[in-house]
Amino acid sequence: MTREVKTTKQAAADIATIYHYTKNKWGTAQADKYVGNLIVEIERHGKCPEFLTRKESRLARRLNLDPEQVRSFLYEKHYRCYFHFDYSVLHVLSIWQ
Repeated sequence: MTREVKTTKQAAADIATIYHYTKNKWGTAQADKYVGNLIVEIERHGKCPEFLTRKESRLARRLNLDPEQVRSFLYEKHYRCYFHFDYSVLHVLSIWQ
């Protein structure tokens, strides 16, 4: 099952920041590839968010969410993507370096 992916305003801003940083450092083609692959990884985790992710119980408590449904994954050893999921939607909360 594939969940719909939705991003918070913070996550969208994080993705834009990653894109602009990569573009300024390595060019447009690399930024397109890097952020494109990040989005593919997010979508991949939407299919099965329980696996290959780390539980984020402390963050879940702060956000008043079910600790079993707040997770994160590491992207390219540089960014940790935090998300919350339910049966039909994966909500990307933020992406931190």
